[in-house]
Amino acid sequence: NETDRAKYILPVNIAKFDTMFKLDFVGYEVSFNSIKKYANSLEEEVRNTGTFELPNITENIDMDVIEPFDSGIKARVEAEEALPPEPFEYKTFKMNEMEDIPPKLHRTGEIIDLIDSTYTDEGGQYGGVVTIVTGESGSGKTTLLIDKLTKYKKVDPNCKVLYISTEMTRGDLRFYKMNLPAIGIIDTLLVLDYMRKNQLRQAVEYAFNFGYDIIVLDSLQDLIGKLTDTAGMRPSEATRFVVEMMIDSAENKGTAVLAIQHLTKGGTYVGSSMLKHTTTAMLHLKFDNAGRRYAYYSKNRRGGDMQKKPIYFDIDKETQQLVYDVEKFNQVMNAEKLAKDEQKKKAQSMQDFYDIIGKQKDTAEAGTESDSAYELHMDDIAHPELEPEPTFGQVVDDVPVNDTVSDENIISASQAMSELAEDIEFIED
Repeated sequence: NETDRAKYILPVNIAKFDTMFKLDFVGYEVSFNSIKKYANSLEEEVRNTGTFELPNITENIDMDVIEPFDSGIKARVEAEEALPPEPFEYKTFKMNEMEDIPPKLHRTGEIIDLIDSTYTDEGGQYGGVVTIVTGESGSGKTTLLIDKLTKYKKVDPNCKVLYISTEMTRGDLRFYKMNLPAIGIIDTLLVLDYMRKNQLRQAVEYAFNFGYDIIVLDSLQDLIGKLTDTAGMRPSEATRFVVEMMIDSAENKGTAVLAIQHLTKGGTYVGSSMLKHTTTAMLHLKFDNAGRRYAYYSKNRRGGDMQKKPIYFDIDKETQQLVYDVEKFNQVMNAEKLAKDEQKKKAQSMQDFYDIIGKQKDTAEAGTESDSAYELHMDDIAHPELEPEPTFGQVVDDVPVNDTVSDENIISASQAMSELAEDIEFIED
């Protein structure tokens, strides 16, 4: 009885149904749950009107598109519904019972290998990991990753690498190659090629299941957006699909996946929280206050104590090659080593102080055991006439005088404690 509403709702739903067939169904798999959702919505609206024959509606339907797929869709939906649900199976495993197949290790021969992993002296990029690479525009995300791909190939010509570009065309790549010649030898997959053929989902599945050693995805968010636009997938479905493809590729194929994720203008990460927490590493590219580029890991399960170690880099204007600042990296590492050595000295000084306190307590007279050695010594300082100050070399209760706590020792230990607290706070920051 709501004919006005029906005249508006039905054409809209029919248009959605028709558009999905034209753009998303032909030539590849599509989520039948999505089709059924549109179909059920359409059927419900028709049922509410009490009739299947409303004027001027069928004119909006392209029957040449709908009819060829009608029987096929119905048969496949019925077959899908007839399948029994996969039974739940609870699984655990023991690492000692697994076949020990070490992951591949890929190296560029550059200092960035040292922060990629710390399980060997030379470092390198392990297979079977997913790394999210973030950075503001112009920070060098694509340049750095392309450079890594070419150097992996140079060190190991058998290394299978792939660069997935979600935005560029062949024309774009031609100009991009002028500034970054290294891209010319890398296998490249252009997402736009498969969007035109309505085969993007198939291409993504094939790429991540092919068995590449290393895949660079540029960029994650744009691929999700294009799947949403062309594959009839909601953003959450497209996100889950891409994330699962990357994780499965790393887990089952041993692929190292490096996915670029753009930041907001405010520098905020806006990707999937699931991906952020399940990935192996988070690599960030930034500018310092002087405008120099640097890269560091905020998270790296293969990186040990090399997390948050900055590596500066730039592009050589003559050769167009990426150049790492080895000298600056060594300065950072040497400064940290000196800081650690100083921390050890301060820690030893504190230990010596507490050892002396313990000896003083052992020599305290009965009846004053409740007083600390520190209080006893301060009382000696306040009342020197009660007990003469022993001279150096004298032995008091089997404890050499040079091991007793002096004013200088107390002040030195107090300063050491204060400096230690400041250093710990600095390191945590």
